[in-house]
Amino acid sequence: ARLQLTVPHVAYLKIADGCDNRCSYCSIPKIRGGLRSRSIASCVKEAENLLNAGVKELVVIAQDVTAFGMDNESGENLTGLLRKLDELSGNFWIRLLYTHPAHYTDELVEFLSKSKHVLPYLDIHSTLIFTNTKVRCLYLSGINNPPKMYRFICFIATPYTYNTPVAFGYIINKAL
Repeated sequence: ARLQLTVPHVAYLKIADGCDNRCSYCSIPKIRGGLRSRSIASCVKEAENLLNAGVKELVVIAQDVTAFGMDNESGENLTGLLRKLDELSGNFWIRLLYTHPAHYTDELVEFLSKSKHVLPYLDIHSTLIFTNTKVRCLYLSGINNPPKMYRFICFIATPYTYNTPVAFGYIINKAL
């Protein structure tokens, strides 16, 4: 049995630990190490146990949940995990915490728009970039591909609630 340190109706479901993003402003990879994803089967089994114990909100967490599965060759990814969790029976919610905009795939965006359990709430990493102490832009970390940026902006224009922890920093690459 798992020790649950939250209110009885909410539980954290940790799907991975560590991070491979290596953002210049973040020390998580130095502290937690590289990304290590759990298997979908072990995540689903833990979710089933939590739901059977009366949990109504599964908070799916990792340093970057959208990178789930990128550390191995199993082919597993966040969309696959969420599909399996969405298939579980019962009246419950799934909340995703700590997503990275560079890892949103078209498949994930499509799934999120149709999921019956995932809440319309996204926690998205972003960075405010400064040049000569003036705000230059809100930079969605890691998206330097215009078509991908366009698709992501179209997605975030949907009726979702967004939270973004904003990190402040200085431009290192003058090309931005």
